[in-house]
Amino acid sequence: LPLFSYGLLKHDEFFYGTVQPFVKDGGVDVNVKIGGTLYEKDGIPLYVTDYSVDGTIGDVLTFADAAAAYQAISAAMPASLYEWGELTLPDGRQANVLLCASSLRKADGSVHRAVLMCSAEWHSINDPLLDSGMAFLKKTFYNKLVNEEYVSGEAQRSIYAEIFEFQMAYALLWSIIERYSTFRYGIGKDKA
Repeated sequence: LPLFSYGLLKHDEFFYGTVQPFVKDGGVDVNVKIGGTLYEKDGIPLYVTDYSVDGTIGDVLTFADAAAAYQAISAAMPASLYEWGELTLPDGRQANVLLCASSLRKADGSVHRAVLMCSAEWHSINDPLLDSGMAFLKKTFYNKLVNEEYVSGEAQRSIYAEIFEFQMAYALLWSIIERYSTFRYGIGKDKA
């Protein structure tokens, strides 16, 4: 079966390289819309099947070597977040999909500690850490470093206040690096 991918494995995402070697030539159908709802948990998209909602957009990937592709996907996507399911595509074909793990879903269908997405389509480039976070760091701290403003003569500001600001910026930068690494290299395996 092909794979409906709504997140990290879409053709224009960082992690697509994991499955790209297994995708059949011409085996990517983009902008396929199916019923369902997207949530985001720590930057990671989670799909919940709901055919009453016509609103999740993703790619359909058809594999030349499906066994190898699904093995690579299963190794990269933790069971704490995802479980395998099937759905019906608009053209009537069946496809596999990574569903939000049932252990994360509440009785009303929503997802524990996750944000309901306002958009029908998830893109890592819209992640606030990768977008706004980097812009904030550049505007606030990079320019200070380049212009050597961090050596301030202001009497009301102690050197400790400046050190604390840079420590906060450093922690934010590492959060951004970790988010990028997740999108690029995968979520990783569940910890045993």
